[in-house]
Amino acid sequence: MNGFSASNISATDDHRWYIGVFGQDDWKVTPKLTLNLGLRWDLFTSYAETRSFQANFNPAGGNGASATYDIPNQGCNTTRANIFNTVAALSNINVACVDSLTLGNAQMDNFSPRVGFAYKLRPMLVVRGGFGTAYGALGNLGYGGTLGTNYPFVYTQTIPAPDSNHPLLLAPGQAATMEQAFTYFNFSNPSVLQSPTPYTTTPVACPSGSSCVGGQYIGSDYVGLSLYGRQPNYQTPLVQTENLTVEDQFTPHDAIQAGYVATQGRHLDILGATNANSEILPAGTNTQLYIPYPYFARNSTYETTNANSSYNSMQVTYQHQMRYGLSLLGNYTLSRCMGDQHAPQNGQFNAGYRAQWLPGFGIKGDYGLCDTDATHLVHIAGTYNLPFGRGLRFGSSISRAADLIVGGWVINGFYTFQSGQPFTVTCPNATSADFGCSANVVAGQGLYSGPHNFTQWLNPAAFALPAAATAIGQTDYSPLGGGIQQVRGPSFANLDSSILKNFTFTESTRLQFRAEAFNTTNTPPFAQPGQLNFTTTNFSNISVTKNSNQNNGARTLQLALKLFY
Repeated sequence: MNGFSASNISATDDHRWYIGVFGQDDWKVTPKLTLNLGLRWDLFTSYAETRSFQANFNPAGGNGASATYDIPNQGCNTTRANIFNTVAALSNINVACVDSLTLGNAQMDNFSPRVGFAYKLRPMLVVRGGFGTAYGALGNLGYGGTLGTNYPFVYTQTIPAPDSNHPLLLAPGQAATMEQAFTYFNFSNPSVLQSPTPYTTTPVACPSGSSCVGGQYIGSDYVGLSLYGRQPNYQTPLVQTENLTVEDQFTPHDAIQAGYVATQGRHLDILGATNANSEILPAGTNTQLYIPYPYFARNSTYETTNANSSYNSMQVTYQHQMRYGLSLLGNYTLSRCMGDQHAPQNGQFNAGYRAQWLPGFGIKGDYGLCDTDATHLVHIAGTYNLPFGRGLRFGSSISRAADLIVGGWVINGFYTFQSGQPFTVTCPNATSADFGCSANVVAGQGLYSGPHNFTQWLNPAAFALPAAATAIGQTDYSPLGGGIQQVRGPSFANLDSSILKNFTFTESTRLQFRAEAFNTTNTPPFAQPGQLNFTTTNFSNISVTKNSNQNNGARTLQLALKLFY
């Protein structure tokens, strides 16, 4: 085997608390001016395990050479293996029993002001604006990676082989197999923590320099535990929103609104990594020797609240109220969203960061377009009550029997257009041993030259592989490549429509027949390209569609009857 990972089975009982207090008032200053004023306070605690079955791994600075491993006092009574305590001490990790169930300090100053106004310039012309702050709790991101999955409660041992030339050994001279691994490991008792020898049976001297800062890397002391952590003094994620709009009702039935809408995300939470490399290593280097705690698993989950985002948009809305049976609603948005919240839980094509702990790069080096950014967005909705039937423009005096056939027809339509969303073309070959890489964009080459369809969305000649790393700890960061989100995928266009027929029997009883079509034109809603290796012949081909209507985007017809009484 080239790697082995297994865990015990246990259960945690996580609780957290939320308190919110707010006050709001509307003040009509003059007949033309109204103010909306409010203030809110929120408290979001971090998770507490009711029996103290959790631990928090806190390296200095998030990835430093010393750390504390906080366990609630009651949880400290759970027996730990001697080898864990020994290796933790060797690694400069202080196992601390603390008087806290949450193992974190909630932010107490979450005050959220809200200010809004409406000013009537003319009877049919109004200006509105507002600003508000909203706090939110840490995201519910599933069970994996939470503090309850730390040793000695729910834990995982991950034992990788160093490379293809050195097989994974469970003991000296004993090659690892799945059957032997499950026999060798005992996960029913956390006090029994085996230590295989995946690299060598003899001590390996640390490389020179600042690597192996946790002590000498001894093969027989590698425990393969992932130690999960959360920023202890985390900040509550917040969003600030502001808008300024002008609305003009220029006829009794028509109104248009134009405005600026923006949001800024601050202290956004991410599931990054710790015990990670913090210097560039040439490909082929044993990365385990260059992390702060080489006796433990690399790149364990570490939750922080240090990401940011910014959204700015112009939004225009036109509304035509019912007249002659017709009503319309249309809006157009021109927007741009930027951010560095690119951890796996936030996007399909930005799974983590290239070099989260590389000085001078970090998560800011991956600041770019949001995965969900769409420059143009159009929505048009309309309803038309056909003017045929009793009491209507045509056939107002026809019989009830004839009205059952020609009257009561309604046509609906809803059209959406969204321009393509961004994604990153990564490097087909590793340029370093430890960090990710974005392909460089070749000057003078059109990104979308060529077929630019589902067979080949992008021009392979527009991308190039950066130079590979040549020295340990080099200060030239070019192996990381260019910026992220270099290109955009296909746009999305969709028309949903329906035809309704109302059969009126009495004033309070009617039957409605509905024939509905989703993706009426059967236009394929192509997904993002799936093959992003620009050195292959099928680069940027698209083989799947978006599941935009629970039928993989294909046209769907639906018939229904509804009785109103």
